[in-house]
Amino acid sequence: MNAKKSLFSMWIVASAAAALLLGAMIIPALAADKPAKEVIPPEVKPMVLGDKPTDVPLEPLFNGKDLTGWKVPAENPWWKAVDGVLVGNSDEKKKGNVLYTEKSYKDVVVETEVRFPDDIDSGIFFRKPELQVQIGVSRSLKKDMTCSIYAKRKIDKGAHYIGVAQGVDKLLKLNEWNTIRTEIRGPVTKVWLNGTHVLTFEAEDFAGEGPIGLQIHPGVVMKVEFKNMKVGELK
Repeated sequence: MNAKKSLFSMWIVASAAAALLLGAMIIPALAADKPAKEVIPPEVKPMVLGDKPTDVPLEPLFNGKDLTGWKVPAENPWWKAVDGVLVGNSDEKKKGNVLYTEKSYKDVVVETEVRFPDDIDSGIFFRKPELQVQIGVSRSLKKDMTCSIYAKRKIDKGAHYIGVAQGVDKLLKLNEWNTIRTEIRGPVTKVWLNGTHVLTFEAEDFAGEGPIGLQIHPGVVMKVEFKNMKVGELK
């Protein structure tokens, strides 16, 4: 009698184990048939594109002749005006530089034509704390991030690409003139590349006014050119 009870108990245990194993196999298979939901961090809002630029009067930011209106370094191997073009070149020691305007801006539009080859690292700086609209290849990511936002928010441990432009690979023309337009009003930054809206980004962290800056990245042999640079303040 004890032997029969023992065999019955063993059968119960084996049946339960088989049921658990079967459930473990079926449940994931059922879940796999359902599309996974995209997880969006709570601080990131979905990007809405298709906006038209704001109709605002623009005036020259670069006069095409010299660096009047810009804070030029005492020793300046980086920046010069040549035939209506603001040319930026890396220095011999590759220290890099950021050329800032004398005037500071808050809610602003900056539009410029820019020309560069495929391996530079530049950008346009706005506000304080600084927010950068990238031009060219990211040193850290090793890929072109033109028109994306590089900055550090309060929630970030370090600066990184907090806003990534869309469709740039189909619009950007290397070694040719491209038009980049940036509008910053309140916490919202919008960027257009060659007339197409490629980025909208919102963050409250960059609220202070600051000068417009043009970058030559340290450690890089590079050349970047700007022309027809214009600025307009948003009211």
